[in-house]
Amino acid sequence: MNFTIDGMSATATYFQTFAFAFFLFTVALHIIFAAAVFVDASKRDTKLVGPVLWAAATLIIGPFFAAAYWVVNRLAVIEELRTLYSQKTELTNEEKIQRHREELNKRRSQT
Repeated sequence: MNFTIDGMSATATYFQTFAFAFFLFTVALHIIFAAAVFVDASKRDTKLVGPVLWAAATLIIGPFFAAAYWVVNRLAVIEELRTLYSQKTELTNEEKIQRHREELNKRRSQT
């Protein structure tokens, strides 16, 4: 039995429907990721290019480029956090040195 719809087999019609649904899903996914990248990039100081170009590239290339955005910009955030932590550690060491000097001065003044 070979079913046909307007000269096309049922298998071909099913395949076209699946392909169209997959296309719509892919377009929706690209739009969602591009919007998410734009919103995130607008909130922070992005590396390399601005939020509009990050979003446009994500719209065209899709979730893979959203991953590239995350790597480039989130690793920069990790580096900033490391820098802040090291500065905090340095400030703590400077405070320790200052306290040590104060204690030495107190001892000298007591003797």
